[in-house]
Amino acid sequence: MPRGRRRIKPSPRALKDAARRSVSSQSRRPGTSGKITAGIIAPLILGLGLAPRVVLADTVSFSGGWSSATSSLTPSIPFPANTVNTSFSSYGGFAWNYSLYSFTVTQSGTYSATATTSPVINTTYFLTGTYSPSTTSPSTPIGHFFASELATGTPHSATFPFLSLTAGTTYSLLIAYNTGGTQAADRFTFTMSGPGCAAFQSVNSCSIGTGSTQSASGLGSTVNPVFTGGTLQVDTSSQTYGQSFTLDNSATNTIDQSGHAVTFSGAFSDATSGGNLVVANSGSGGSVTLTGTNTYTGTTTVQSGATLALAGSGSIASSSQVTTNGTLDISQTAGTSLTTIAGSGVIALGAQNLKLTGASGTFNGVIKDGGIGGGTGGSLTMQQGSLILNGANTYSGGTVVNGGLLEVGDIDHSGASVAGNVQVNASGTLRGHGTVGGNVVNSGTVAPGGSIGTLSVSGNYSQASNAALAIEVSPTAASVLNVAGSATLNGVLAITFDPGTYTAKQYAIVSAANGVSGRFTSVSSTVSAGANLGSLQTALAYGTNQVALVLSDAVTPPVVVAPIDTSIYTALGSTASMGAQTASMTLLGRMSRASTATAATPAGWIDATGSHANVGGTNGEPGFQANRYGFLTGLEKKVGQYTVGVAGGYTHADIDEQQTGDSASIDTLRLAAYGSRWLGGVGLSATAGYGLDFLSQKRPFGATGTAEGDHVGHEFTLGGQASLPLTLGSFVVTPRVGLRYAYFHANGFGESGAGGQDLGVGTDNVHSLQPYAEVTLDKAFGNALNPVDVQLRLGYAHELLDTNRSVTVTAQDGTVFAAPGTSLPRGYLTTGVSVSMQPTKALKVSLGYDALINTTHASEQTASLKVGYQF
Repeated sequence: MPRGRRRIKPSPRALKDAARRSVSSQSRRPGTSGKITAGIIAPLILGLGLAPRVVLADTVSFSGGWSSATSSLTPSIPFPANTVNTSFSSYGGFAWNYSLYSFTVTQSGTYSATATTSPVINTTYFLTGTYSPSTTSPSTPIGHFFASELATGTPHSATFPFLSLTAGTTYSLLIAYNTGGTQAADRFTFTMSGPGCAAFQSVNSCSIGTGSTQSASGLGSTVNPVFTGGTLQVDTSSQTYGQSFTLDNSATNTIDQSGHAVTFSGAFSDATSGGNLVVANSGSGGSVTLTGTNTYTGTTTVQSGATLALAGSGSIASSSQVTTNGTLDISQTAGTSLTTIAGSGVIALGAQNLKLTGASGTFNGVIKDGGIGGGTGGSLTMQQGSLILNGANTYSGGTVVNGGLLEVGDIDHSGASVAGNVQVNASGTLRGHGTVGGNVVNSGTVAPGGSIGTLSVSGNYSQASNAALAIEVSPTAASVLNVAGSATLNGVLAITFDPGTYTAKQYAIVSAANGVSGRFTSVSSTVSAGANLGSLQTALAYGTNQVALVLSDAVTPPVVVAPIDTSIYTALGSTASMGAQTASMTLLGRMSRASTATAATPAGWIDATGSHANVGGTNGEPGFQANRYGFLTGLEKKVGQYTVGVAGGYTHADIDEQQTGDSASIDTLRLAAYGSRWLGGVGLSATAGYGLDFLSQKRPFGATGTAEGDHVGHEFTLGGQASLPLTLGSFVVTPRVGLRYAYFHANGFGESGAGGQDLGVGTDNVHSLQPYAEVTLDKAFGNALNPVDVQLRLGYAHELLDTNRSVTVTAQDGTVFAAPGTSLPRGYLTTGVSVSMQPTKALKVSLGYDALINTTHASEQTASLKVGYQF
């Protein structure tokens, strides 16, 4: 405000009277008021004579003000542009600015509004009808006052909390400035909220939030909803909605077709990365049809009873997965692409092609011809990835496997089928336990079964010179290609021998009712690494209707194909045994000096550790690495002359064999008791504990799969120790000697996931008895208020029991093999350092580092944080 000018603040009544005398009622068309910036506020629960719903409110907001400190200028509306019609007028020596906005509501209901102003804006009027302010001395008073409020408080605010507005009616807002001198900083902000997604004409955004349901008929023609976990319910059939929708990554962004057929011609896109869409049906019949190019990248789910149709150029190719337990219909398109499919519903192709660009997982439903658009000859194209079809698919236009893996029926779904022809191209693989209803032309790889099994072909089979037929063989069975027509052979026969004991045997691997012609140009054999067939010879016998694999030898001695990569089993037990001894060492180490606990005041402690261990290979077996982290915590107190305590903890270990690619993990829950007593200057201590281990391991075999197994182990520990602290000047030297014992037992288990490579694994038992000696050197620093103790450690333990490691494994034919692993270390030379501080009288904190020095074939580094507290 210019210096010397005074702001005049009339009373509310004077303002209202002045406003009545200074604005004429010139009408203008509703909906031409300019741009609206829309948002969302808290939900309103409305009773509008509709089905009960929880809906979110629309919000309209705009701002205005003066563009100059000169009161004779027309005020501007800086944001958003041209939102409000404004003009300047004067009356009776007062200068007024009337900022007027007119809008039409599209839903009846309860609305609320707030105007926040700078101090020179005094009164806000809410009116029915459309008004324009006068630019000269007013001659017609304002009529149709709906509500008015004086702006009060800091900031000045006028609130209209309960406005009962009627759909189709136009309303106006009038904001009056006083004449005390307007400034460029004089501003107002108006916010109004109403029910539903399209409460305001021309609003172009709304949100359908979690727990809310919005009727599609309330969308209007321009609203662009944002799905944030809510439901859009279709309530009218044969409608087309042209809005564009955005989807967040909520799993409940739902269109409920509610028994109606409806079309969405706009685009669905991501509001946040990974936007998801669900199509549901709370009624019977109907469909949701998409005709736009939709770009959302999350999942698409079609629930049971619902239908999602694509038509014209409609596409959901960017969706990461389409799961249909209802119906997905592409019959009205010219063909479409999806990333992958899942579920147990129906996919209707009509006469169109469905292309899968990144398939993964399993589809248990049915792919068929027909659909809303009708037509036959639908087809499927696999570009890449891996997909299992477990249903009886009836589409008749054939299947092309350009890349990736298509499996027709897994081992539990031998009734699975595809009806037409299958073309397998160079980068593609067809396998499975089901049936191909037409011909198979193989220019890539065909692998009957997947594990050992039979793939049936109702038509003819032909194999190109660059193609392969992959057959898996065990000592008792082999995969079979069973052809109802003729089989024309060429290219490679690729045989994989599973572990087991083989004798002379003949396996039928190709059967063709209408005859076999041609020959395989080459045969490749894959057996377990390090194994061979000895004198057992491999040959093929071609018959009129059959090809057989023949294993023969003059004396037919048994040939053993040993399993590979089995040392990971013993690596688990070795890691668990070393961890059990470490836990005993931690507890006995606490007892080498007198505890601070008393009968009245127990002491608590926690020891958190992280370590990295390397155990080298021995006897031709690979070594392994183990990364461990965990904690041990306890509570102790004096009982007579004894200190007794209990401890518990958790440890996780990840184990890797870099040479084999195998891996394993251990999760251990531990419980122990410990105690000590001092006899003169000698401290005697002992501990006993138990650990429960949850063990798992993985042995990968490439395309064959990964052999996996889970089992349980048990640890039992005992230990005893004597220590003698000696004070030498300012140092305390503590020698200690002891004996610790650990027993680890792991249950037997069976593997799964790798077909013929899966093994049965026997129990694992590890006994460890280690006498040890250690000396510590302590030096105190600081003062009585801030003591600091530095400790150096050097120790050696020696393993007395057997360090060799081996378990037994059983192949699927019952052959038993030894599965050795690298041995346990014989000697353990350790050193360490720690720094202890006592921030308070009751609290002690210690940081430590310990190392197992590689004197044989093992090393380990451990960092620890110890905290003790005297209650």
